[in-house]
Amino acid sequence: MNNAILVGVNDYYEDSGLNKLKYAEKDAHQLGQLLKRKFDYQVTTLIGKQATRIKIMKEFEKLSKSQDGENFVFFFAGHGQVIDDEFYLHPINGRLDSDIYSFRMNRLLDYFEKSLPHQNIIGIIDACHKSMSTIERGENGLEKNATKEVAFRVQQDQDSDEKLIKVLYGCGLNQASYEDDKLRNGVLSHFLIRNLEEFGNTRSFDDIAKEIGEEVPSYVSTRFNAKQSPILFTPLTKKETWLKEGHREEVRKIVKKKTGIKIYENSAPEIQKKVETVTEVETKKEPIVEKVEKERADDFFLDKTHLSKIKLYSIDDRKEIYKSLGLKLVKIEGGEFSMGSDSGLMFEKPVHPVRVNDIFMSVFPITFKQFNIFKSSLTLSKNGEEKRQTENEPVTKVNWQESVMFCNWLSKITGKKFRLPTEAEWEFAAIGGIKSKNFRFSGGSNLSDVGWFIRNSNRQVMEVGQKIPNELGLYDMCGNINEWCSDWFADDHYFYAEVDNPKGPADGFEKVVRGGSANYNEYNCRPTNRKSLHPNLKSNYCGFRIAMET
Repeated sequence: MNNAILVGVNDYYEDSGLNKLKYAEKDAHQLGQLLKRKFDYQVTTLIGKQATRIKIMKEFEKLSKSQDGENFVFFFAGHGQVIDDEFYLHPINGRLDSDIYSFRMNRLLDYFEKSLPHQNIIGIIDACHKSMSTIERGENGLEKNATKEVAFRVQQDQDSDEKLIKVLYGCGLNQASYEDDKLRNGVLSHFLIRNLEEFGNTRSFDDIAKEIGEEVPSYVSTRFNAKQSPILFTPLTKKETWLKEGHREEVRKIVKKKTGIKIYENSAPEIQKKVETVTEVETKKEPIVEKVEKERADDFFLDKTHLSKIKLYSIDDRKEIYKSLGLKLVKIEGGEFSMGSDSGLMFEKPVHPVRVNDIFMSVFPITFKQFNIFKSSLTLSKNGEEKRQTENEPVTKVNWQESVMFCNWLSKITGKKFRLPTEAEWEFAAIGGIKSKNFRFSGGSNLSDVGWFIRNSNRQVMEVGQKIPNELGLYDMCGNINEWCSDWFADDHYFYAEVDNPKGPADGFEKVVRGGSANYNEYNCRPTNRKSLHPNLKSNYCGFRIAMET
C-alpha cells in the first residue's frame, strides 16, 4: 500500500503573526493529484482549515493502525521556523515564535520511524528554515548524504529490515523557500512536480532530488538574486555511532569550521553523516558568453548595433563563410494541425488548432563545427574545448541568447532572415507537416529507429544524421538533444494560444525547449512534449536548429 498525506496552508489565522501565502494549497493539491494518477497512491490532502495539528495527527494515527505499508510520502507547504534551535512546521493554527500548535520536525521523523508501518518514507518540506521575528515563504547544488537508491515508488534493499527515511528540505538553514507569481507555485514544488511528471517512473528519488537541487538554486539566484539550496537528508540510525556523546562537540567544531554552519543537537537538516563531505553550496551564475569585446551583451543578442562589427569585409568573404558552414535547409509548406496532446503532460493540454506559414528549417541541429565558425568570426572562444568525437555532433552548452546570436549573425552575412523556430513551427515540422503519417515520434513509431534516447545512447550525445529522417527530411527531431525555440514558456499557454502563427506568451521567465534528449526516456521524446529553461542557462543536452523565413 502506498499512502501520502499532503498539507498546504495559505491563510493563517489573523492573530498568528504569520503572513498569508499564495500557492501552498495549490502545491499540495497538484502533487496529490499526480501521486494518485501516476503512482497509485492513496492520498489525503489537508489544506486550509483542514490543516490543523489535531486533524493532521488523526490522519497519521489512521495509518499507524493499518497492518502494512510499502511507501509513505509526507508533503508540507507552508511556514517553517527555527525556535530554540529546533525546526518546526506551522499548521494553520500555528503561531509565530510559538511551538504550542506546531510540529517539531525531529519528533515527526521519530514518529514516522516508530509508529508507521511503511518501510520507505519520504518527507518533502517546502517551507522556510529561519529563526526570526517575522517569516515569509519567499521573502527576501544539492547537499546530501543519501546512502541508498530510492525510486519514487520506493524500493527497500531486500536484505535490509531497517526503515528507510529520506527528507527533501526546500532550503538550507537561514534560507527562504520561495514561491513565484510567474510559476504560480512554490519554486521547489514547481520543479518537484515537473520532474516527477516527466521522470518519476524511470529515475530514483535521489536522482530527481539531485535535478531539483540544481534547478532550484539556479532559478532563485537568477529570479530573485537570492539563495535557496534544497537538502536531501537521511536521518541517522542508531547503528551510526560517530555522533555518540563523546564526539558531539568535536563534530560541531569541524562542521562550523568547514561551512560556517552552527550545528544544534538533533537538528536534522544540518547534521551530516560524513563531516568531511559537508560543503556549503554556492550558486554561481554562468557568464552569458565568454567574451564580447567589452560590448553590451544584451544589445548584441538583440541585434541592435554590434553585428556590424563582424570581421567579414566583402561579399565573397561572406559567401565563403556561408559555404564553409555546409548548412542544409528544407522547405516546410505551411498548414493547419492539432497542437498538443490530451494524453500527455499537463502543459501539453488542451489540443488546439494552429496554422503556420511556410518556412525553411535546418535539416540537422547546428553542430559544433558550424557554431565554432560563427564564434571565430566574432573572436569569441570556441565551443570545442570539451573532448568530442567529431565536429558533427550537435552543439550543446549554448544558452538561448547565444542561439539568437548565431541566427542574427547568419542573417547578417546572408541578407536573409534566420531565427529560432517558434514552438508551433517546431512541433508542426516534427510531426511531418502536411506530409505527416501520424507516427508516435518524428519519422516513425519506434524511437530506436529515429532518435537517440536513454536506452540506445548510454546518455551520450551522438553525431547528427545517423537515424531515419521524418517525412520532411528532418533528422534528430526526437531525442539526442533538446532544441531552443523562440517562445516564452507558460504551463497554461495552450488554453489561450492564438490560432495563426502563435509566438507564445508576450513575456515570461523561461524559454521553451523541445525534442527530448539522449538522457530521456521514450515518453519524454514525443514531439508534443514541452520543457523549459532560463535563457541564460546552459545544458549538456540542449542546443538548437534554425529556421529561415521565406
